[in-house]
Amino acid sequence: MSRTRIYELDVFRAICTITVLLGHVSSYPVGVLSTDSRFYGLYLGVNSFCRFAIQAFLFLSAAVLVHSYADRWQGPESALAMWRKRLIDPGIPYVVWSVIYTLLAIRRGRHIDFPTFLRLLATGKAWDHLYFIVLIFQFYLLFPLLLRALRSLSCRPVLWLGIGALIQAGFHMWDQRVFAIPNRASWAVRFGFYLFAGMLAGLDFDVLQDWTRRNRWAIAVVWAVSAVLNCSVSAAIRLGTPHRLSGYAELIVNVYAVASCLFFLAVSQWVTALNGWPMRAAMGISNASFGIYLSHPLGLAMWRRLTATGNPIFFHLSVWAGAVVVLALSWAATLWLKRFKFGWTLVGK
Repeated sequence: MSRTRIYELDVFRAICTITVLLGHVSSYPVGVLSTDSRFYGLYLGVNSFCRFAIQAFLFLSAAVLVHSYADRWQGPESALAMWRKRLIDPGIPYVVWSVIYTLLAIRRGRHIDFPTFLRLLATGKAWDHLYFIVLIFQFYLLFPLLLRALRSLSCRPVLWLGIGALIQAGFHMWDQRVFAIPNRASWAVRFGFYLFAGMLAGLDFDVLQDWTRRNRWAIAVVWAVSAVLNCSVSAAIRLGTPHRLSGYAELIVNVYAVASCLFFLAVSQWVTALNGWPMRAAMGISNASFGIYLSHPLGLAMWRRLTATGNPIFFHLSVWAGAVVVLALSWAATLWLKRFKFGWTLVGK
């Protein structure tokens, strides 16, 4: 039996999608501007603000998967059906876009032979954002085992979350103090806590909804404080300036990411309750989110080429205009492609 759709998660997905876009929009001026620029701090702040997006997307994906399958899971048959749907359907667009971005990299002068392409494909490194798809595929492959473990520990949520946190912390400590793990960003265990937390939330999302409603003001305070700390420490590390909390950067980022998940879930509840045009817009972005996610870096690359200028005012205007234009065009292109039989090979089903 299928479970009811949770509209708050659609709004949450839209927020994550826009945050990813803003992160990629702001990363360009952070990379090309002088640190003496009067707007450098703004771009760096926006980029640091967006550092919760991947963690939130993983939390969301885990919650949706458990919500969709937990009540109708029937062992190997369900696993095969889930793998067929969750690996093949997004897998083909992933390969297609990996080819597209590899050709773009070659056009920019990078030498990529076929073995190198296969390595990039396996690690999600054909372009900066594709590693997320590899993370999700790892989670899908492990999902049957994780679901079984979750059912065994569902009555002990603190222990379940603790195991997720230990897995993530263990990965970080091993990488930092024992052996530098190759392609560190491409391993799902790096985000173990968010996957475990999402799975727990997916079992009974109403429990989390009620908790966030009761504690929304405390969540907002923790989120605001952690956001300031995250931006401050991130800026210090980026600029190479001393900061008394630099040694706790990984912890601060994770506290900020967890607080952001809870805060934007509360925002999603508010938007859903309003049931106005923000809700309708969020639903539209959510339905097109996979296509937007895959295509927006190509749109940004084309926009930057078309609007290249030496005029500082036009540069800053083009950065923010590009965010709006690329979101609108990638959204429209996704909806348009979904009308065709094989459009899903580019934007998913």
